[in-house]
Amino acid sequence: MPSGMGRRVRWVAVALCLAALSAGALPAADEEGNQDESLESKTLSAEDQVKDHSTGTRVVAGQIFLESGKSDSQSENEENFQSQEEEKENSLEELNSLEVSKLLNKDLEEAEIQSPVLTAIGGTADGEPCHFPFLFMEKEYAECTADGREDGRLWCATTYDYKKDQKWGFCESEEQSNKRRQMQEAEDVYQIGMKILNESSKKAQKKVAYQYLLKAADMNHTKAMEKVSYALLFGDYLKQNIQSSKELFEKLTEEGSPKGQMALGFLYASGLGVNSSQAKALVYYTFGALGGNLIAHMILGYRYWAGIGVLQSCESALTHYRLVANHVASDISLTGGTVVQRIRLADEVENPGMASGMLEEDLIQYYQFLAEKGDVQAQVGLGQLHLHGGRGVEQNHQRAFEYFNQAANAGNSHAMAFLGKMYSEGSDVVPQSNETALQYFKKAADMGNPVGQSGLGMAYLYGRGVPVVSF
Repeated sequence: MPSGMGRRVRWVAVALCLAALSAGALPAADEEGNQDESLESKTLSAEDQVKDHSTGTRVVAGQIFLESGKSDSQSENEENFQSQEEEKENSLEELNSLEVSKLLNKDLEEAEIQSPVLTAIGGTADGEPCHFPFLFMEKEYAECTADGREDGRLWCATTYDYKKDQKWGFCESEEQSNKRRQMQEAEDVYQIGMKILNESSKKAQKKVAYQYLLKAADMNHTKAMEKVSYALLFGDYLKQNIQSSKELFEKLTEEGSPKGQMALGFLYASGLGVNSSQAKALVYYTFGALGGNLIAHMILGYRYWAGIGVLQSCESALTHYRLVANHVASDISLTGGTVVQRIRLADEVENPGMASGMLEEDLIQYYQFLAEKGDVQAQVGLGQLHLHGGRGVEQNHQRAFEYFNQAANAGNSHAMAFLGKMYSEGSDVVPQSNETALQYFKKAADMGNPVGQSGLGMAYLYGRGVPVVSF
């Protein structure tokens, strides 16, 4: 706030305080008088009180007033005194109101004067203020325009009638103009890419869309950089390049992108392309959540619930989860959107081959990433998907075997049981071997796995790798 305006606001505050004090002056005086009277009555003896004041009197603010038997002159003087006090109060209130009104009007006038004025650059009126609205080609313009220019540079007139006075200038420097046009071009390229991406379900077309997004990202388009950085991280329609995605996330973070901050937190939490640091991850997740990123809120909610890198706090976890829940509920109630369905790959282990819809490719990419980082549940779930096929995943025994083998080496009994199943049945990838199948079934059964126990029972029943047991 300018210093002059600040002083006037303080004077307005003083004036309002004076008005309030004057309005409460008489009651305050009565209270003080009563207090004085009380004190005097306590300090003076009854004889002194009778001596100094006649019966039926009271002391108010140091003055003696008769309670009864007042003379006409005394009554008249008292009425005159009260009338004078009321006139003073009314005058002070009128003065204060008038002063406040004047100061406020003056402040408003100065605020209008101090509002930024756009100044013409070059042209025929360099340094003169733009005039809005101005008339050009029988049309009024309330802001700068590029009409009438082939280079698209914004300009304004400095008088109302451009045709009459021919007074004009640019609204931006040449550098600003080039930057604005570059960003507009980037926005156009981004919109083309998003249109192709949203309207096509074919992978080839989506790859074409990402080429447009890549071009827009190279032109520093923020939303395009967000899309491309995630695509590079997961290898989604672009060749996976964690280092390039990290650089883009860092650039986005510097520009204040909540998505970039959340993703950089993910990199530091998982140690992808950087040295793992839960402290840095927490910082970036927090900034992303403050920027409104819902995934960051979900992550922080889980971390506070489980006490990962922070002190465990159900209240803090609830704060983050409630914010996300309210957003989803609002989106569904206002737009009629579909309810979000949670898909757990662990269900594949418990209910193999269950009928259900397709898994989104982004979700599969995410679980593949988890599996590569050593997540055993993701490895078993993906192994099941590739073993049976379905949910948009083609049957692939080689990949199924690799995922099961990774999980089995980590000591997972489900993976051991399914490896026993694969060796028991045999395929082009895994040669049939009852002996090897029996070993895996036995390991899984010893760990209490029902699939392993079932496989072991079938082996003894039909004599696969062991003598037939009859009863």
